Amino acid sequence: VSVTPSSGTPISLSYTYNVATNNNNGRTIAGFSTGAKAKMLDCAAPGGCPYADYSKFYDYYGNTGDYAHRFVLGALTKTKVTMGSFVADFTGVGDDGRVEAVKKGTAYMNIWMYAIREFEDALDDCVEGRLTNNDDPVHAWDEGVAFYAGSLEGAEGSDDGLLLYRLAEKRCANFKTCGQDGDELTGTSHVNVQLVKLFNEGKGNILNGRCADARVVKERIAQLMSVPLIQGTIRYAHESKRGTEKGQLEGSTFAAAVLPVVAACSAEDASTIYNQMKVGGGGATDFKAVKKAFEKNYGCMGVSCDWVGGLWDDGFETYFDGADPCKGGGSAGSTMGYAAGLLIGLGTALVSMWL
Repeated sequence: VSVTPSSGTPISLSYTYNVATNNNNGRTIAGFSTGAKAKMLDCAAPGGCPYADYSKFYDYYGNTGDYAHRFVLGALTKTKVTMGSFVADFTGVGDDGRVEAVKKGTAYMNIWMYAIREFEDALDDCVEGRLTNNDDPVHAWDEGVAFYAGSLEGAEGSDDGLLLYRLAEKRCANFKTCGQDGDELTGTSHVNVQLVKLFNEGKGNILNGRCADARVVKERIAQLMSVPLIQGTIRYAHESKRGTEKGQLEGSTFAAAVLPVVAACSAEDASTIYNQMKVGGGGATDFKAVKKAFEKNYGCMGVSCDWVGGLWDDGFETYFDGADPCKGGGSAGSTMGYAAGLLIGLGTALVSMWL
């Protein structure tokens, strides 16, 4: 490695690193994916294993357990990735595009699923009656919250955040789904408002042995966590007309992160989104086709038009042409009230992640 001291003269320093012995952290982001099949599909847990959410991704990606790792590795090595009928061809993608695929793939594919895995782990402990498993009560549930939020958010949220909580905050400003009722351009994302309340509700259920109730909460959490991924795909499908490689690969990665959820409802509509958004696809994206393919499946996916909102044009202070919110589904404002427990919910989880 080359370093430049205050003298201004670069110095080359050699070092060795063995991942098996020189590593104080047992987990890696790659490991979230490479170990996923064993923990989420082949496991013998009495609660929900094989986990339904993971199974959708495993099936869609041609029975590929480490689908997220392979996607990111393809972007890093500039190679073609084939998983079943899904192909991501990075061979012709430049650095700007591959950087986006790596950043967003690690956060929204690897970590997204692992957060859900931790919620499932907590449910397994609940079913087995091991409420003090993992050192403290529902420690696994707290870890799920921590992986959702990330350590940079702090207790009250911060622009420095890089993971799923921050993504929801960014997308709410694009889709006018911020605020207590989910119809503002500023304020806390309504997705996060709902999720924080659900995080606390689920934890309370598990602490009191109400495993079935906690399962219902977990399903709602997974549905809400898909909303920013839908918004991201729709946003970059619209922006693809600007033709930047960076934007195209952002859209491709968002699509890869949510396509299995759509496919579990409609293989045809998932195919429409995939063909419009795939890595290495080239050509113009049919934004309206992508938006419609998602909207046809909101009911099946457990999300609503209100949750997703419409793509907002700040310049004209209205929705972009053809990007208005769809009609139908439940009301975001009536689904969950504002979560006053943001400080407690996120703060406790972020601390417990490191215990």
